Amino acid sequence: MAAGADLGEIWPLSRRTPAGDLLQWRLASIRPAPLDGITPFLIDRGATAHPAPGLPALRLVGLHGTHPDPAAVTVVLDALDVTLTVGPGPAALTAWLDTPRGLVTLR
Repeated sequence: MAAGADLGEIWPLSRRTPAGDLLQWRLASIRPAPLDGITPFLIDRGATAHPAPGLPALRLVGLHGTHPDPAAVTVVLDALDVTLTVGPGPAALTAWLDTPRGLVTLR
């Protein structure tokens, strides 16, 4: 909080994969999400392997945010050392992905 980002309480979580392996992690999050969810929550996977290697690879082409108060969002992002352009507008994140089927936009 001192740096401008209240990360919330830390919660221990876990799940089993379809193969039966136990994945464990800690999550810092606030509910409801501050700044309309534009700022990130944090995950510490500890010694648990990240589940992404078993997923198809996609390339993130771009990521952009909008928020009614972009300066407030930028304060939190800067405190977390996160680079994201945030402009004025309704609270939203837009991602552009390069997929085997072409460019896909997620909003």
